[in-house]
Amino acid sequence: MMSNVGRLVIRKMSMDAVPSGKGLTDVLSFLSDKHKIMTGVKLARTWVHEGIRAVREAADPNPYRCATDEEIAGEILRQIENRRK
Repeated sequence: MMSNVGRLVIRKMSMDAVPSGKGLTDVLSFLSDKHKIMTGVKLARTWVHEGIRAVREAADPNPYRCATDEEIAGEILRQIENRRK
C-alpha cells in the first residue's frame, strides 16, 4: 500500500502534468519524456514537504504540530477529497 505522502506527491504531479483545460496530448507529452517526469517528481516532492512543514508550523491552535508527515499528508488528502464532493 502506498503512503499518504506518496499519494500526495502523485496527486500534485498529475495536477502539474495535466493542468486544467489540457488533454490527452499533454498527458502523453509528459509521460513520454523522462526529463519531464523526473523534474515533476522533484517539484512535487518539494511542494509536498513544504506544505507539510507549513501545516506543522501553523499558529496555534494547531492539532498537527506534533503529527507525523503521514498523518498530515493524510489530512491534506482528506481535505482535497471533501472539496471535490
